[in-house]
Amino acid sequence: MNQANSPTPDPLPDTITSLQSAYRQNPADAGPAVKLAQHYMDQGWLNQAAEIFDKLSGGSDPALCTDYGMLLAWGNLCCKRQELPKALRMFKKTTVLRPRGAEGWNNLGIAYLMSGENENAKGCFEKVLELEPDNAGALLNLGNFYQQKGEVDRALRLFEKSVAVRPDFADGWFNLGNAWCARADYIKAQKAYHKALRYQREFPSALKNLGFALEQSGQYDQAEQHYRKALEFNKADPSLYVNIANACLKLNKFDDAKKYYSSAVKLAPTDVSGWLGLRSLALFKGDLLTYVKATLAIIHRLPPPEIAGAVRTLHELGKYGMVDEILEKADAMQIRGDELDGARLVAYQRRQSDAGKIVALQKRLSESAANGAVRLWLAEFYCKSGLFQKTVECFKKGAADGGYGIKLLWKALFALGKLEEVDCSIQNYLQQNPDFFDGWFFKAKLLLLRDNPQEAQNALSTAVEYGFSDVELIKEEPMLRKLYQKITTGT
Repeated sequence: MNQANSPTPDPLPDTITSLQSAYRQNPADAGPAVKLAQHYMDQGWLNQAAEIFDKLSGGSDPALCTDYGMLLAWGNLCCKRQELPKALRMFKKTTVLRPRGAEGWNNLGIAYLMSGENENAKGCFEKVLELEPDNAGALLNLGNFYQQKGEVDRALRLFEKSVAVRPDFADGWFNLGNAWCARADYIKAQKAYHKALRYQREFPSALKNLGFALEQSGQYDQAEQHYRKALEFNKADPSLYVNIANACLKLNKFDDAKKYYSSAVKLAPTDVSGWLGLRSLALFKGDLLTYVKATLAIIHRLPPPEIAGAVRTLHELGKYGMVDEILEKADAMQIRGDELDGARLVAYQRRQSDAGKIVALQKRLSESAANGAVRLWLAEFYCKSGLFQKTVECFKKGAADGGYGIKLLWKALFALGKLEEVDCSIQNYLQQNPDFFDGWFFKAKLLLLRDNPQEAQNALSTAVEYGFSDVELIKEEPMLRKLYQKITTGT
């Protein structure tokens, strides 16, 4: 958070009515006018403040103004309204009017920082510290400069000095907490945020970041509490809803998580974070309709491998209609990528359509330096085409051989009659994944081929015990189908 210096006015009247009355008595008097404009700015009424400054200047170039206090206040308003070139002109004029005025140099530095002119900003903050070595605002802002450059250690030293010279400096403690978070020292970050909140109780950013530091420390209950407290002050921040939802997810409060992710999406439908949260929650809960809806909503913001990963998940669950829905949207948006093309290849094969595209895709992907995910799609394409040796070659070249892939490899090895090789592969895989029920099914198939029905039945029983229920796979093996019926029905 940047610390701007405003002119130090006389004590403000108690009520907005008093301020407005003083201003109406003499609208051309900069003193009452600036006080009222500053009050409007404090309330967030930026348009009303702008009207006062426009009347004071008579529509002339603000840089022609010679009232130092007015230029500072007006420049701050322009910063709030993102009118940065205008703010720069005003703050530059303050440094001409008062070359040794720290406020003007500090605010000019902030305007430079907001404009991306970081080196100019640094020079301004260093000028302030030359004039006032213990200026807490300049120490803070120079720390921000170094933190943006990734020089966190230098930023830390400056933030620590800012709170040393001004212990009640809430913004200094807040930025010190941010720097400790950048160092992944979440305990020190928590202490700094607590200090910020001690001196400024209604500090939603500090509450939010304290929640983050607590979440990173595994204190999910407390993180959720601080996120909710921050939300009381800023109900329009979609990221806060995501933060709360993430904490709820860690606490297994799935309904609450869904509610807050949905709120984030309603507030910012084009923002990715809420949709990403909904996607992960939906997949975890098996709510595939929501998973697909969330994927389609942000498909233009997802990298092609992420989209292909969603297609892979749905494909392995046999949700081919959903697969086609995502691929059609990707086609419409002209989203390309080898992983997606691998998914397209298998989808075209499944639908027995686009023969020309199948040939072109298979040729290109097989000749390219495909990664493991692409080789898995190719392996499936070859397996379903009866090209079992090519299937095996895909795995030798590094096709992803997780649960789905290893089954393709075993099918190909069985089809090629390489029983010793498939036996070795099954044993190795089950040793690492003893609850992989499909592995026990294939072991049962191997045992039957070796004329060992009793051990085959035992292996199939283990498969069922671990959750095997692939009816389509059973249908392909008549002898195993009889054993499966016997095990599951007792007949």
